[in-house]
Order: sequence, then C-alpha cells, then structure tokens
Amino acid sequence: MRLELPLWALALFWFVYSVVSYWFISIPSAIGLAMLGWYRPLGRLRWPAFGVSALLATPFLLVAMFALQDEMRSSNAQAKLLRTLDHDEVVAGLELFAGSKIFFQDEAQTAVQSIELPRVTIILGVSFTGSVWWNAAAQSWNGTLAADQGIKGWPCRSGPVEIDGEGKPRGCELAAPYTILGYELPTGASIIYSSVIKTWSFFVPEDKALATKALSTTVPGGVTLLVREDGRLRGINSGGGKSMVVHAVPLNTMNINVTDKAVMGALAEPFVVGGVRQPAGTAVRIDLEAGTVSLAGAGWWLSE
Repeated sequence: MRLELPLWALALFWFVYSVVSYWFISIPSAIGLAMLGWYRPLGRLRWPAFGVSALLATPFLLVAMFALQDEMRSSNAQAKLLRTLDHDEVVAGLELFAGSKIFFQDEAQTAVQSIELPRVTIILGVSFTGSVWWNAAAQSWNGTLAADQGIKGWPCRSGPVEIDGEGKPRGCELAAPYTILGYELPTGASIIYSSVIKTWSFFVPEDKALATKALSTTVPGGVTLLVREDGRLRGINSGGGKSMVVHAVPLNTMNINVTDKAVMGALAEPFVVGGVRQPAGTAVRIDLEAGTVSLAGAGWWLSE
C-alpha cells in the first residue's frame, strides 16, 4: 500500500528535515537574524528578520517537543513495569527484602524480568548479590553468587552463576575439584549449560589441564570442551591456537569436531598423512576405531 501525502505535507516534511539536518547552518542563521533584528533595528525589515529566525527555530522546538513526549511516554511505560518494595514481601514465589526493585515483563506485573537486590538475598537456596535476571528462553536465573557456596553438590565460587527454576546449577566457576559426566574438572574450571543446543561447556583454566578418556589424551589449559548431556564429547575449541595430541596427531585446539567414530581438526604442525607431509593448518580426520589418519572432507567442521 502506497502512502500519498498532500504537497503541503511533503513540503513541510522536507523543510523540517532540511533545517534539522543542516543544523550547523540553520542554528547560526536563526541566532544571527534574531540578534540583527534586536540590536540593529532595520525598520520594516526588522520583523521579517524575527519571522525568519522563528521559522528556522520552529523545527528544533518541534523535535524537542516530540522527544520530550516520547521520553514521558517511555517513562510512564517503564513505571508500570517497575515496582520497589517498601517492606519484605514474597513476589512470584521469591522472598525479597524491602528496597528490592523488581522489573516486570508485563504491565500486570505477573512475570519478573530482573531484580535489583538491596542486600544479599536467597533465591531458590542460592545467595545472590547485586542484580538477578530471569532468562525466559533458558528458564533460568542469572546473577552474582555472593560467596563460595555448594549448590546441589556443585562447589561454586563467588561470581557469575546460573540456576534453573528449581535451583539446580546451570553454570558457575568451581571453587574445588568436581567430577561431572565422567570429567574430573579442576578448581577454577567453569561449567556452563546451554539449553538451546543441550550441551555442557567445560572451560579448563590456563594453568591446569584435563584428561579426557574419550580421546585418551590430555587437554591443555585455556581450552573449552563441549559435552553432550550423556557425557559424549562433541567438540573442543579455544580462543588461541593451542596444540594437543590425539592418537599421535598434533591438532590445533581452535576447532576440533568429535563424533562417535572420528575426530576432525586442523594440524597444529606439519604431519605425514597418507605418505605425504602436510603443512600445519591442513584439515585431517582421525578414525577412532581403525586409528588411521586421512584428509578431512569439505565442511568437516559442520558434519562428518
């Protein structure tokens, strides 16, 4: 559907647009004409000078008025989504202290979006400090753990933490060694669960290493393991190009894809594949059953 405006409306639009866009010309001109009409009377030309000055200033007044109106509308809308408790109260099943600022997702104030906590507050058995927010997609609470705390068996360190709607941990940094899905994670390792791809991420601290039985090797520090819910390793990656040996093959940890039958990645250094010495960066496939090494096919990082 094409919107057609009358000529006067189009002319008014382009006038306002031009005056505001070229403010570095229109504003000095408006001020100059006003001063000229005020300090140096021009006889009959005095009022036209004031008129042109006012005409140039009008678009800015309109823009300011609309901006103020929009700000007021936005503030009113935000006020309907915000509630500050004046006494201790249970809101959405959470015991909150007076002074808590609750931001809701709806004007009916039935769904909590985030909360600014006035002091350390226990939410589903976890001590939070600062602010917490609800991730509707992941169905989890995110915030800052006030102090080292055991959460459903997890030895979590103070700092970023994520729990689900039942208080079960979804992510934190470990304050002590912890074994999960057969992986013996060291102190300082970070665990994060993604409900979107149903995968755990285990980040190994820079000064530590992690043995992985699936590949019969050791993963260096600064590397993240991607693990399925059943404990099967699906991949390894890192921000920096580190090196690890898998079945005697030196692989770059930037991106390693793992399936039940094979491991695929780029060589960290030159290596002989099929009797030919291949340079670093060459994509290879390691058959976990046969132990053979071959060149990986196109798009190996997506699927086998």
